[in-house]
Amino acid sequence: MSFGKIQAPLVSIIVINHNYGRFLDECLMSIAHQTYPYIECIVFDNASSDNSRSVLAAAERKYAEEDGRSLFVIFSETNLDQTPGAVEAFKYANGSYIIFFDADDYMLPTCVEAHIRTMLSLRIPVGATCVDYFMSRDDELVTSTSTAGFSQAATDPGGGEPLIRSTIALPQTSKTGAELNLQPSELHAIARTRRDWPWSGTCGLCFRRETIEILFRRTPQIKQQLDAYLIGGVNCLTGSVLIDRPLVVYRHHGANAFAQHPYLANFRMYDPKAQRVAASITADEIVKTFVAVSDELAKRLEWAGLFVEAIETLSAVWSPAPRRSATVAYMREFLKTNEAALVAAFGPREYANWVARYSSHRIAWSVVADFSRSLIHAATALIPGEGHSVEKQTDRPVGTA
Repeated sequence: MSFGKIQAPLVSIIVINHNYGRFLDECLMSIAHQTYPYIECIVFDNASSDNSRSVLAAAERKYAEEDGRSLFVIFSETNLDQTPGAVEAFKYANGSYIIFFDADDYMLPTCVEAHIRTMLSLRIPVGATCVDYFMSRDDELVTSTSTAGFSQAATDPGGGEPLIRSTIALPQTSKTGAELNLQPSELHAIARTRRDWPWSGTCGLCFRRETIEILFRRTPQIKQQLDAYLIGGVNCLTGSVLIDRPLVVYRHHGANAFAQHPYLANFRMYDPKAQRVAASITADEIVKTFVAVSDELAKRLEWAGLFVEAIETLSAVWSPAPRRSATVAYMREFLKTNEAALVAAFGPREYANWVARYSSHRIAWSVVADFSRSLIHAATALIPGEGHSVEKQTDRPVGTA
């Protein structure tokens, strides 16, 4: 297949580093040695006090020797933490696709290629794709899957698959295509209304640029939880796709913000109380961003109801109030609190329709083409007695950074 002068898209990989000099070289070299050729790597160093500067200087020399690779380093005078650092680093990114990567993790050679081949193969272009993890304890591999949610989503026969084309032939280079052999059966659609956490985490995710632009219109007031903020905001607008292949190594070394140990079936690898608090805060930040960009979303979304459907999904999945009655109460309060902004963005008639809908306890969304679970099935997940207890809804991992 010939694309003339058209080349495959540029991918910006943003590495957030704070005192991970001992892992940084391996991380950056795994990016430099990707089979996918069109990559820029941006490192945002959060005021490291270890040997990170010398490691980065050596990495810049190594990158200069790699064909088509570029490394751009930003040194912050203060530690902005993960999420504000990502917002700042994104200002320097040029890619059509964005990957945020932690400095203590490692990419397998075909990771980026898998993301891009998947993105270009989908007939319904989603805002994010997600690969599975290997998980290691320091330098020793322990497991080849990241979470129970990922495994369940990938093996659920009722989960559906996205409409895809046959494997896309990217513009040929000396590196692409020889090792990947990605199969359509490895791709699994995640519905916009999904009511659990099926993804891996930050380093497994790849985003369309325009989705990050929307979510970074304002800087979220959270230090960590970057993965939850981004995939939570993107998925409820566009859906996402899992790639059922471990292509990243998530390194557990005792200083991780999320994982207390590598994933083990039927064992929590996170602090559930801390995650419940983080879930509520993160959901609130996504909602605040959606309100802040409501004018833009009103112009760009295909139908206005998707906006409040996204807000409802966030309230039901990410907040500690999963029952239907609590969700309706939340939506009423949301509409009342943000009346001026929503009327200005979507118009008084649409706003009045939303108020009436939640006042009557009916959620009658239009029937639309969704490529995974039906809206009716998703709505029943909110009703008590349908296998979704309060404990299951609120005791959910939110992020894996």
